[in-house]
Amino acid sequence: MKNEYNEEEKRLIHEYAYSTSPRRIGFYLMIVLTPLVAEIYGILERDIPAMVMGFLGLFVLVIWLLTSSWNDGKLLFSICNKILNNEKKIS
Repeated sequence: MKNEYNEEEKRLIHEYAYSTSPRRIGFYLMIVLTPLVAEIYGILERDIPAMVMGFLGLFVLVIWLLTSSWNDGKLLFSICNKILNNEKKIS
């Protein structure tokens, strides 16, 4: 089986192969806590700017996660197609 993956596909394969789930959870937890604390503070103190900043921070985080998932999904689809094509050639 010939290695036909481009650099982006190799990067994604290595990222998923060497990543551990607790490390990812800690990373996302650190990113989510800042806008979440600002949002909670804004609600408790009735501070409109803090609520807006907390909401915008969470909104940007969701957009970032969706776009990265979309890009990774396209790469995973490409990798799966190459694997299936190689299996068809072998059998």
